[in-house]
Amino acid sequence: MASKENKSSKKNRTGYLTSSTNISAANHLSYLFQTAHTVLLTTADFNLVRHLIKQIRIHAQKKQIRLHPEMKRLLCSCCDMILWSPLTAKNLF
Repeated sequence: MASKENKSSKKNRTGYLTSSTNISAANHLSYLFQTAHTVLLTTADFNLVRHLIKQIRIHAQKKQIRLHPEMKRLLCSCCDMILWSPLTAKNLF
């Protein structure tokens, strides 16, 4: 019983772990995403953007951090690219 209480006390209501290592890892993922977004908008270097998105996925899996659903919607899981309408995605209605 005590082990179940300890596990649940480490998680907040959303299910994300709140330890300091995961907070710093989440900050690192945020930094990588912001960098990839900035590179896409300024230089349009698609290979660098793909590399940064792959690093986001690798670090999230390594640290067992779930990506936010909005971030998941912006990332293509097939080509590891940020889906941005004018540059890398087409809107079909």
